Amino acid sequence: MLKKIIVSPLLQILLLTAFVFAAMLSALMPLENANFDLWSSHFRRPVDQPIAIVAIDEKSVARIGDWPWSRDRIAEMARLLSTHQAAAQGICLLFAHPDLNPGLDVLESLREQISAEKWPGDQRTLKRLEGMLDHAKDGLDHDGRLIQAVRQAKNVVLPLYFRPGTPNATDAEDLTGVLIIHSMNAQSLPVVGTKRPWLVDIVSGDQRHLPMAAGKVRVTFDDLATKAGALGHLNLDEDSDGTLRRVPLLVDYKGRLFASLALQLTLKHLNTNLRALAIDLDFLSQPTLRIKHVRIDTDEAFHMLIGFDRQWTREHTYSFVDLIDGSIDPAIVKNKIVLIGPTADTIGQHYRVGAAGRASNVEIQANILARALSTARLSRPSWARLLEITALFYFAFFLIFVIPRVQFKVGLAILVVFAATWYVMTVGLMP
Repeated sequence: MLKKIIVSPLLQILLLTAFVFAAMLSALMPLENANFDLWSSHFRRPVDQPIAIVAIDEKSVARIGDWPWSRDRIAEMARLLSTHQAAAQGICLLFAHPDLNPGLDVLESLREQISAEKWPGDQRTLKRLEGMLDHAKDGLDHDGRLIQAVRQAKNVVLPLYFRPGTPNATDAEDLTGVLIIHSMNAQSLPVVGTKRPWLVDIVSGDQRHLPMAAGKVRVTFDDLATKAGALGHLNLDEDSDGTLRRVPLLVDYKGRLFASLALQLTLKHLNTNLRALAIDLDFLSQPTLRIKHVRIDTDEAFHMLIGFDRQWTREHTYSFVDLIDGSIDPAIVKNKIVLIGPTADTIGQHYRVGAAGRASNVEIQANILARALSTARLSRPSWARLLEITALFYFAFFLIFVIPRVQFKVGLAILVVFAATWYVMTVGLMP
């Protein structure tokens, strides 16, 4: 009786179905992630792109002083890059509030007192004193210098940072004008393609094209943000094991779409803006972001796979202090997209990037930008899920119906052939 139950076709079909669905669960994700980490580190490097990283590294901190620096240091670099005709600048430092400068307040108070009272004696001396105070005030106005440098450059992308979640319905915070200017209505993003077949919906589920939702935003303070050429977010989306493998190119905040800093720099490089962004859908309705001739493959949430290239990053990195003091000719940045940010281990957060170790946000943004502009980029085909399910059914069929009916050696040979096929297929899918 027990034997009849075991060989029952109904039970075998149930076991087959259970096996396939169990294999699709996240329990197998560590294997897929390990495979991705292994092969992404061997993926071909992006073609040489006009990208440079100005690194606030240990050498710069040792020479200039402990972090944080005064903001006029960043202004000095922005002016230097503009003078030497950098194509665009991305500052990966979020200045959410105006700089607190007590010395500036004291000088302003003295200036007002001198101007308010009638002083006996030589008025020329008084005017000279007022001029000296004004000069000292300008020297201490670090925010003013940074604002002026960003305004004159005209091509600077400044950062945002979003907290994932859902906006609070009771939150009185409205979208400011600067946020609206540097974003687009989520409903107005052009979509070109056809609805995927109903059978695919049944197999893959209802996967709508929904970017990462944000509940809160931290933005560059208004006086500086209004002078920027664009605003782009610095959000990175780590997997459950703490490793960064995919990055969100778009974030939805209160019905507005905000591009990443790297995507905004891509738009700058192509001499366009968010209005040129469109979505192409393939036969299985997987989206591709399109900007003019550039196509960026993403998943349904507009995440792009990233393979961090340590050697490429090292070759495109220049120390902040070496550019400032002239050890490296600043003319090297001409017509390049330049990203400024901290890389020192003691400054800011560093992220696990698979076999390449850990990397700073500015280094990751540079790699995102390089992959976006290059034809050599990682992607997961839209048909990968269907092929994986087919392979699982194939394996389960042999495991349940064939293996019990053949000799041990034959069954072992079949399993070896399947394992080799699965390995080759997985390698082909991931990079």
